[in-house]
Amino acid sequence: MSNMSQNIISTVSKVLLDMHIDQYRLKTLATGGIEVSSEEVASAEEAMARFLAFGGEGWLCTAESREIHTLRSTSPWSPEFRRKPWPLWGELVYGERSLHLRRTSDGWSLVTLTSNKNIEGIVLETSYLAKGGGRMRYLVAYTLQTINDLEELRPDACRFLGFTQ
Repeated sequence: MSNMSQNIISTVSKVLLDMHIDQYRLKTLATGGIEVSSEEVASAEEAMARFLAFGGEGWLCTAESREIHTLRSTSPWSPEFRRKPWPLWGELVYGERSLHLRRTSDGWSLVTLTSNKNIEGIVLETSYLAKGGGRMRYLVAYTLQTINDLEELRPDACRFLGFTQ
């Protein structure tokens, strides 16, 4: 870990403690970042095929249903997804990688996000309430960026980490 990363961790830890951030989130503070790669596909069938082939756990929202469909690591996708739904948005996690799918004006964007401890920056885990109970966990990467001649720690990328109770 570089001295700059160590100084950032130390400073951010103090700020988070001053803000009374819960100890769980503070324990998730670490050095590193998230590598991002993306590709575009033109058809719903191709988007769904790549999404389902990724594996892991996650969620999917389709045009055919108002429900948000979830996949837990212990349960398979329901058979309805084999009937070629029109995907709008979804996220999956498998190990240190996540796949984020979203509908765009020209097709579908598939973004693969991979945790990388060798990237200069910091990461912090956060979570949000999930529909139906539990929480959705995310890893947010922050990097130093120069804005108007000032260095600021700004969010750079985030990736889905799965569900928790």
